[in-house]
Amino acid sequence: ALTSGTPAGAPHTHQPAATPTAPTTLYVTASTLNLRAEPDAASKKLGILAINSPLTPLATEGDFTRVRTGNAKEGWVGTAF
Repeated sequence: ALTSGTPAGAPHTHQPAATPTAPTTLYVTASTLNLRAEPDAASKKLGILAINSPLTPLATEGDFTRVRTGNAKEGWVGTAF
């Protein structure tokens, strides 16, 4: 699963209200999350992402989000389980 904002366990700071926009960073909330080649649970696994890994969302298709990892690898992750 993914969440936007501050990773779990990180200190929260007050931020002024802003116009809602798409999040620029998502964080892995599951203990591990598979990075896949296509938006399909049966597609080739490209890697495994650890909890709190920061991801940049690029696109959404059904229950999957295309993301870029911190090391510039791109693939699809399940948005929610």
